[in-house]
Amino acid sequence: MTRRIFILLCLTLLVAGAATAEETLEQLKERAESAAADRKPLLYAEVVQREIALADKLFTDGDAEKAHATVKEAVGYAEKCREAARQQPRKIEDAEIRLRKAERRLNEIRRTLALEDQADVQAAADRIAELRTQLLDQMFAPKRKSKDKEKP
Repeated sequence: MTRRIFILLCLTLLVAGAATAEETLEQLKERAESAAADRKPLLYAEVVQREIALADKLFTDGDAEKAHATVKEAVGYAEKCREAARQQPRKIEDAEIRLRKAERRLNEIRRTLALEDQADVQAAADRIAELRTQLLDQMFAPKRKSKDKEKP
């Protein structure tokens, strides 16, 4: 009997811990701003994904004005992601993958919107695609040879 109580108690604590572990978008933004340079690209990309999910909810709820502002903010964080990746290209591949998913999600959202709302969302998706291309160019740029290796 005590073993069952112990197991139930452990499961309850795990579920409660998982529920409180979910940080808000504002907390994630703060953590991204204050993170170490090698973590910033991934955190900014996660902010972009969460902003787009929020924009989708706002569009669904009928608050197009706030949704458009959220999409613009997501693009701003995508630009921060690219800049952070230029500074610290360690996790650039993961950041690019997250931005690709964000771009795809924006295009899915755009298809569900009224015609007058589609242009801004399409422009945002295009800008994220451009930023992704810059990350890919950085990832696959030819490596520079050091001057020591060039000398015979």
